[in-house]
Amino acid sequence: MSRVDNFVHISGKVIKGPKPLKQNGTDIPKARFQVEIRPRKNDNGLTFKPFVVSYGKQAEKDLKNLKPGDYVEVSGRIITHFIDETRFFMRKDGSSTLIEVDPENLPSNFNEDTDELFDFQDQGLKTEIQADDVKYWHDIIAELTDEELSKAFSPKMLMKVLEIREKNAKEEQKRKEEEQKN
Repeated sequence: MSRVDNFVHISGKVIKGPKPLKQNGTDIPKARFQVEIRPRKNDNGLTFKPFVVSYGKQAEKDLKNLKPGDYVEVSGRIITHFIDETRFFMRKDGSSTLIEVDPENLPSNFNEDTDELFDFQDQGLKTEIQADDVKYWHDIIAELTDEELSKAFSPKMLMKVLEIREKNAKEEQKRKEEEQKN
């Protein structure tokens, strides 16, 4: 059972996801992603990285359009609920790093004879943001006033962006030329 605690509005960069989630006994789409919120000066360097969950049409839109590195604004509620689930992990390429897997849909590199599947009982309270609305970077830009736009995109900043683009284009051209030689 979920409990609505309050209303939040955050903006930040997507750092994980979105990942489709199964919702018990329903066909309503559900997506989960993690956002890194830029710290303020008085946060002493702490970064906040809340998970965001969206449902229905918003989840479909998020699964289709979001990727790590995108900037978003999320309006919603902080929800806290009790979880009691078993999660499964396997070693990544024989290393000590574990990756989460679905035991019913194991990756093609899983070998039943040599690979081990670890289970982890996850219990406790989980707090995340239930998104009512997610705005993407291009939507945010479209809503800026002329004054806000001119402050956000000063000539000096735009020149720096152009320099970076030119540098990236040259590096990409060089990489393509090297690939053609090989």
